[in-house]
Amino acid sequence: MPWHPSLPSKYFDKICAQRIRFLNSFADQTSILMEVPDSDNEMPSPPEDLRASLSPLIDPRVIARTAAMTEAAELAFLSNRTSDAMSQIKSVVVELSEYNEELWPTVRLALLGAVNKQAQTELTSEGILLRCGGKTKRATWIADAKIADHAAGALVAAALASGNLDQTLELLARPNRGSDDITLGFIAVMKTAETDVLPLFGFRKNDDGTIERMFDTDGRKAEPGWIAAVARVQDYAARVRVLRTDRIRWSQMRPRAPLLDWTLLLMFLGIRRSCGKKHLDELVRRCGTDGLAPKLATYLRDLANEIEGGSDGNRGIRPKPPAPDGYGSAKRYQTMPTQTYR
Repeated sequence: MPWHPSLPSKYFDKICAQRIRFLNSFADQTSILMEVPDSDNEMPSPPEDLRASLSPLIDPRVIARTAAMTEAAELAFLSNRTSDAMSQIKSVVVELSEYNEELWPTVRLALLGAVNKQAQTELTSEGILLRCGGKTKRATWIADAKIADHAAGALVAAALASGNLDQTLELLARPNRGSDDITLGFIAVMKTAETDVLPLFGFRKNDDGTIERMFDTDGRKAEPGWIAAVARVQDYAARVRVLRTDRIRWSQMRPRAPLLDWTLLLMFLGIRRSCGKKHLDELVRRCGTDGLAPKLATYLRDLANEIEGGSDGNRGIRPKPPAPDGYGSAKRYQTMPTQTYR
């Protein structure tokens, strides 16, 4: 059955293709559309005594271009253009990582870089370590608790997809709460929904928020992880249903929130990379058969498997054969709803 009764798959495919072309065109023209004012109309410079306190920023045109490319990648993932999406993500990560590491947008680079293993995120007692392109950014936890809470779930998901959890989640395994920043980071990380799935990775979450190896990912000790993962998918499905209520923007593939839940995708990728395909299959089974959540879980499982190398786990990203209408195959998203952030 189509994923949405008012948007047949062929129509959805056409709208996605049109919007991807628009976003790519916008990305190519940002230097013109956001032209720097000429000398007669330049913005006034800040007073000299304030210049030293102002932090340097990435060129706004780069931010706009990479944001458009990221949205195009989201639509490409949704419309079965996985190789195109991965190419877009690679370009975004490369462009952002060319800047001095102190200027990197930490959460965005961590999320995108973890998809195709261009970046590795480590949450340690020394702070947040983001490794990309042979460089490492070291950042302390932001003093504003609300900002820290907002970023923590995304950073945990990036850490789950980054490899050895003893290393990437060292903050929880061996906490050193000697400073306010580290204590804030520990509290923000340990209460995220993403850490509740750690039993699937062989870690037990203790009452004090710390984690330790339990070396059992199939028995009863892993049950809390399954429950948390299913709840995370159900929460995502509820948010998609809210987005659907705005029918005009939904039909244009312009919902008011980003289409792809990068955090949940990275959780699926982390399970795929650390535990294997059988764990993803079991997660889909536990999501049931009725409603939106099973369809979302099935889509994310298939996408994670495709990113990691196809059904045999050893073939790389499968190129999508061209379709007769020039827009691409509608096979996957006949049962795949659009996605959004948490």
